Formats: sequence, C-alpha cells, structure tokens
Amino acid sequence: MVGVGFKDIIKTNQYKFNSASIGHGAYMISHNSYTYSHHNKGSNMVMKGMAFASGEEITILIKGESVVFTKKTDQKSVTLALKKMTDADWKQLAVCVMLGGIGDKIDII
Repeated sequence: MVGVGFKDIIKTNQYKFNSASIGHGAYMISHNSYTYSHHNKGSNMVMKGMAFASGEEITILIKGESVVFTKKTDQKSVTLALKKMTDADWKQLAVCVMLGGIGDKIDII
C-alpha cells in the first residue's frame, strides 16, 4: 500500500495499521484496488481505487483538500478527500507505505 499519513497518529498506534477502524491515520491505496481513509468510512476498506502491479509507478499529489494517486502507465487515478486540515495537520502529513511480506520493496523516485 502507498499513500500519506499523519506521523503522530501512526507513531501513537505503534506503526500498526488497523484498516478496519476510522482514525488509523492514513490515506492509502493498495494494489488490489482498495482505498483506505483516515476519516471517511465510505472510502475506507472499499474497492474503488485502481489496481497496480509490481514495478508500476504511482504518483501521489496533494491537491487542495484531496490526495490524488495516478498510475503512470495508463494515467488512471483515484482521489481521496482529506479531513479538514489544520496547519498542525499539514506539518504531520508524510508519505507512507505498508509492505506486505518478505522481499517486498519500494523505490521512492
């Protein structure tokens, strides 16, 4: 999974991602088209994203009050709304990834 998350919340959760509950601290997409939203139950653990495979490049763009994920190969994209952001929230937002198993890797370019 790739996305953005709030460093303070993720650290408080001891870097454990509980995707089933709102408030987990991240806005992410997974390779199997699922989206994960920190605050929006309608976008959390929902298959509405875009599938991607190993080796594909995903661009993450913060655009206003949204995060936009775009796949380079075909320009397909999915947008997740961010919660109402304060200045402190913006300072905590960082790129985050969740690797699924032994041998998984990510390249940040």
